[in-house]
Parts: sequence; structure tokens; C-alpha cells
Amino acid sequence: METTILYAKEKLQKLDLLGKGKSGFSYLAQSEKGLVVLKEMHDEQVDYYVFAKPKIELELESYALLQQTEVAMPKLLHYSLEQNYLVKEYILGKTISEYLLLGKLPIEVFAQVMNWSKKLQARGLTIDYFPSNFVLNNNKLYYIDYEHNLFSEEWSFLNWGIYYWLNHEGFSNFLATQKSEYINLPNSGKPIVNDLLLERKKKVLQNIL
Repeated sequence: METTILYAKEKLQKLDLLGKGKSGFSYLAQSEKGLVVLKEMHDEQVDYYVFAKPKIELELESYALLQQTEVAMPKLLHYSLEQNYLVKEYILGKTISEYLLLGKLPIEVFAQVMNWSKKLQARGLTIDYFPSNFVLNNNKLYYIDYEHNLFSEEWSFLNWGIYYWLNHEGFSNFLATQKSEYINLPNSGKPIVNDLLLERKKKVLQNIL
């Protein structure tokens, strides 16, 4: 694996792999000005998702659009269409995935993400509510991915994302094994929904609404 690349006439040193998503690999990297996140796009296909354009173009379009919303995101610092990567601000903090691993997810984060969800729906939009796409920094939630889609009830927070945010046990097993069977229905990009998760959802909504 190449550990350094040149961007904006500056060397960028990869430090650690933060994660892999539908679009690419994200790395914690060191620039001359401090820590940043480097995202290198891959060309892998996803069974349940179709990319209408090159992935980097879609992310740049999403970033520009989501900047006009209430969603807090890391700043885009640089990108290269030719080298197929982008560099963005590093947001210090734990991801929602990490909080699920600890079994501790502050109720306040549900209020923040549901407020975003409601306002995005009013614009006819949704985002990728998978837990690894969110970081909590000083009680402020950040969406650290650049992806949006047209609103769909099927993929909304209340019908899709929230079941990952509530499934502490399943998500812990998923992070330990990388086996999606602990959080997803068989051969599907949809979450497991059971009586326990429905009861947790009910309690969260009672505390917020």
C-alpha cells in the first residue's frame, strides 16, 4: 500500500485506515497543516446500490448540496478527479459505531439526527444513516460522509438507520467479525428489526417527542 501521496503540492502521509464504505477507503492522514481524512475511491460494486456517475463526482455534488442544509459536515479541503480521491477536515471524536461498541449512546444524538432527518425530508433528501458515518464531538453530531439520496420512506432514519443505532449487541458482533448477518437481514442492505429493537425505538421516541 502506498503510504504517501502528493496533493496541492503537499505530501500526505497515511497513518491509519478508518474504514471502508460503498464508495472508497478512508484514512487518517498527516498533512503539513495537521490531521486530515483522505478518501480514495474504489471501483467495487454494491448489490443494493447503483452509482449513476463516478463516485467522486457524486460525493462532490452531495457535499455542495448538503452544505445548504442544517447537516454539520467536515470541510472539503481538496480533491482530484484524475487521482480519484478527496481530502477533508478531520473531526475529532468517537463514531456512533464506537459508542455502540461501548453500549453507551447519548439520547441527545437521537434528537440531533432526527432533527436533521425531518429537515432533510422537507427538502426531499436523505443521507446514509449508517452509524460509522457519524462522529460526536463535544456533544455535537457530524455527518462525516458525503452522500445523499432522494428521500424514501424505506431508507429514512426512522425506517432504516435507527435500527442500527439501537442494535448495540448486533453492532458489537458486526464490528468484531465484519459479518453483516448480525445487523442485516439475509442477502440485504436492510437492518434486522425485532421486538427488542422496536421497544427501544418506542422509548427513544417517547423521550424526544
